[in-house]
Amino acid sequence: MGRQNRKHRKALEIIAADPEKFDLGHPDKDRTQIEVTLFDGKRAVAEPDITFYMPDGKIRLVEYKENGHQEQALIQLTNAKWWYGKYKRDINPDDIEAYIISGSDPKYKKFFEKL
Repeated sequence: MGRQNRKHRKALEIIAADPEKFDLGHPDKDRTQIEVTLFDGKRAVAEPDITFYMPDGKIRLVEYKENGHQEQALIQLTNAKWWYGKYKRDINPDDIEAYIISGSDPKYKKFFEKL
């Protein structure tokens, strides 16, 4: 794993360990998933950085970008929302929320300084 990949993974672990710091609420931590690939048949369609399952039945999908490059994050989140809508029929599409966390955002930058 390259340096950038390790740094990205560490950032995801920081977010997953304490989502409240990132205004993501109080998820069911036993069901939190990091970098799970979502397939449509044999084709990978998305790999959201973090998937939080909330006690109220909602899903919060998170993409982390170190420097705020949001285009790829938006594609990942859009594809992941589509996948959950298609394959998880028990989840209301309105209950799937998407978030992008930027490591360069002044609000969150302090949490990633030691990476």
